[in-house]
Amino acid sequence: MAAMADKYQTHELYSLCMKAVSGEALRPEIACEVFASADRFMSMADLRRKALEMILIHPGAALKTRPKLRPELLKEILHSRLLCIPSDALSKILREWGEQDGDLLQPIVEAQLAEKKKTTHCQALH
Repeated sequence: MAAMADKYQTHELYSLCMKAVSGEALRPEIACEVFASADRFMSMADLRRKALEMILIHPGAALKTRPKLRPELLKEILHSRLLCIPSDALSKILREWGEQDGDLLQPIVEAQLAEKKKTTHCQALH
C-alpha cells in the first residue's frame, strides 16, 4: 500500500502507511518481509533500516522460518557484525530451514554452515 501511495504521490496515505508499519506493527516475525519490500523502493530507506535492525536484534524470531528474501539481502543479514545471535544458534536455525532444491538461498545457507564448521574446526586446533 505504501509503495502505491508513493508511486501515485498521495503523501498523506504514504505517511499513514509508513507510520503503521514502522511503529508497533513492526515485529520480528514480519521484519524479513518488511525488509524485502522496503528494499525495493528508494523512498523506504528508513523503513528498510528499521526492519533490518529488528532482524539483527531479534534473529531467533525473525529468521525462525526460511524468509522470502533475495540472496543479497540474506547475505547482508548473515554477514552483519551486528547480528545478535551465537553462531551455534544461527547454525541451528539455518539447519531447521531444511534444504530446498532450486532455492536461490540454499547456496548461502550451505556456505554459512560450512563457514561455521571451518571456524569451529580452527578453534578446536588452538
